[in-house]
Amino acid sequence: MSEYSDDFEYLKGVTLILEPQLRKVIVRGNLDDDIFQVPLHWHEDHDEIITVLEGKLKVTVGKETKIYTPESGDAFVPRGAPHALESLKGVPCVITERTNPTDFDTKELFFRNILAIPGGLSSGGLVPMMQVFYHGDGYPVFPVHVVWLEKAAIHYTAAGNMMVDYPDTVRVQNDDTMTFEPQLRIIKIRGLPDDKILKVPIHWHENHDEIITVLEGKLKVILSGEIIICTPESGEALVPRGAPHSLESFKGVPCVFTERTNPKDFDTKELFFRNFFALPGGPDSAGLLSIMQVFYHGDMYPVFPIHLGWLEKAFVIIFGGYIAPLVGYQLKYKNLKKVS
Repeated sequence: MSEYSDDFEYLKGVTLILEPQLRKVIVRGNLDDDIFQVPLHWHEDHDEIITVLEGKLKVTVGKETKIYTPESGDAFVPRGAPHALESLKGVPCVITERTNPTDFDTKELFFRNILAIPGGLSSGGLVPMMQVFYHGDGYPVFPVHVVWLEKAAIHYTAAGNMMVDYPDTVRVQNDDTMTFEPQLRIIKIRGLPDDKILKVPIHWHENHDEIITVLEGKLKVILSGEIIICTPESGEALVPRGAPHSLESFKGVPCVFTERTNPKDFDTKELFFRNFFALPGGPDSAGLLSIMQVFYHGDMYPVFPIHLGWLEKAFVIIFGGYIAPLVGYQLKYKNLKKVS
């Protein structure tokens, strides 16, 4: 069982407190305490907002370094910007850190994992550290700042050393879930009035047909431009390979449906969903290359405003099949063999 404490002694005299969608750092500031120091790094999928509540903090964003106080307001760190933080020796300080998007839960997981590294931050080893960075949308800045090289270093170091778990159920969004059964996926839409609707953008498959069956509620399936409202009474919706299609739930309407393929042993489909929902930061925050890599290995092709199958396929092959692995991207799940 994992223990989820809310506060940690980060360094000597430095405490980290995890609050909902917010991290608070308290620097005691005694002369013999450690300073709070975060080396230069950057994020791909989220912005960071630093607020000094008490004391002073040195913040570097890009090439600019500034001392922030409570009167300074927020320090905004846009995604992609190299940045570093450092407290001042002997100066107490209280700061908060939050993200945009605000529900970027990967950030809390990053801190929990970085502080749980065996041996601690100073002696935990390169590979465990890079694994945490890989899953936490964190990239170091080399003496010569080259983005693709820094990303490749993280991906090559971490991805090949990951322990892979195979949960039976994964979160899709809200409290919507997908449950994996042999050659079948069950999707449950909670359907509260303020929930986001489930919306699968228009796409097509080359090597498999898709069969959608609604067990409860209703689901909109758009197949080659035709809108089909699927209910338990309407039977199966067959999506033939090559046909552009999209799915959409209804606002405030709970729904349960299944998805399976023809051929039924098309294991690529389960691998697609496992990799898609395991993207660092989640599908909504993941970058183009990581998504296209999942598409490439999952028989999935987007539909452009002008539908040209050969161009859409070439786009996925180039970005997902060639460029993504070249710069170090790797899939979390490469097969369906469960690791004991």
